[in-house]
Amino acid sequence: MIGDLHTVALVGTDGTIDWYCPPAFDSPSVFGAILDSERAGYYRISAIHDGATKQLYLPDTNVLITRFLSPDGVGELQDFMPVGDKQRLIRRVVCSAESESPPIADSPPTLPAGRRSMAGPLPRGALPRLHVPHDVDQRRPR
Repeated sequence: MIGDLHTVALVGTDGTIDWYCPPAFDSPSVFGAILDSERAGYYRISAIHDGATKQLYLPDTNVLITRFLSPDGVGELQDFMPVGDKQRLIRRVVCSAESESPPIADSPPTLPAGRRSMAGPLPRGALPRLHVPHDVDQRRPR
């Protein structure tokens, strides 16, 4: 269960919100599958592979963590509702992933002779730097 002092959401161990009634405790429910699983609605974020799940709260917070454990890896769902003027239900997915983009050795990019970069002239055949913006930590585990 997560809440913001005005309302709560019930989060199941499978990553499903089965009950949520914003903006107040006595409001009609948006998700009410706990009462009627076929007609009352739910919001599910879950693993695509079968495995065990575990729930815990981040210490001294109202952040509920649901972990999906499988032989292929671990996924984590973080659910919380910040306390404040703006009412929000936040669901954040954290998982392990690989990203790979090897350069093609047969055809390195070339620049015409005399072409300049911000750092100065580039020699013929120099490989320019490639920057791929992302939010993923790509350090290799030790």
